[in-house]
Amino acid sequence: KKYRLFLSLLLTVFTLVCGLVATSPQTAEAKTYTIPKSVRGTWYAFNTSTYKYNKVHITKHGEYHSGYYYKQRGKAKVQKFGGVKYYQLWTSVNPVGVRASKGKFMGKKRAVLYIASQGVVTAYFHKHIRLTYRYLF
Repeated sequence: KKYRLFLSLLLTVFTLVCGLVATSPQTAEAKTYTIPKSVRGTWYAFNTSTYKYNKVHITKHGEYHSGYYYKQRGKAKVQKFGGVKYYQLWTSVNPVGVRASKGKFMGKKRAVLYIASQGVVTAYFHKHIRLTYRYLF
């Protein structure tokens, strides 16, 4: 009787241990392949050399820029450019750092999207504003 009780207890423990080892914890990674909501939307930047607006439309899985659609190809990671945190998006050949913020431009507090690419940060706005704001990091 003791042998049977010991064997059933051992079998139960063995089954539980195998169940815990075999199942790996599943992490939710769906959001990492989508572009954050704070960055999405249509953004405009004024180009002083052509006197036209550059338009970027960012969606859940990519961006429209200059009439072309670039699909998100990797995870949206957080990285620092010039001491400031940006989302690094892999939508084209080069990764692009983007960050949505609020800043005071032309006397008003406005929503602004900073896009960091190849050493230059450009400010994009939700509305047409004749203002060019760029800086090097």
